[in-house]
Amino acid sequence: MVLYSSVDDFVLRDVVSAFEAESGVKVRLLGDTEATKTTGLLERLIAERDEPRADVWWSSEPFGTIRLAGMGLLAPAGITPPEITDAALRGRLDAADGSWFGFALRARARGAGGLRRGAAEPAA
Repeated sequence: MVLYSSVDDFVLRDVVSAFEAESGVKVRLLGDTEATKTTGLLERLIAERDEPRADVWWSSEPFGTIRLAGMGLLAPAGITPPEITDAALRGRLDAADGSWFGFALRARARGAGGLRRGAAEPAA
């Protein structure tokens, strides 16, 4: 099995080792550099669309996955995703066609206008 992943190596290696031990399936891992992690692998998947080499795509960046699905590059895997117990999140962490699913939440925040100079210190 060929796994393309942008997940941090210290997490990925343990999961892959456990999968190999449990399933007996050998995994060939293809990662990317820290600077180009998801973008480099995403572009590689798009470039390989006519002759895909990856069997599995695992990324911690959801928008690239959604982009791949929108381009028709992800096929349903026949895997039952983890149960989502929070009713507000059901149907929001997976594709209706089963081509991808989220299995962990990760908060991301970005300041819209940068940092203000001379801003007041937060109250203690």
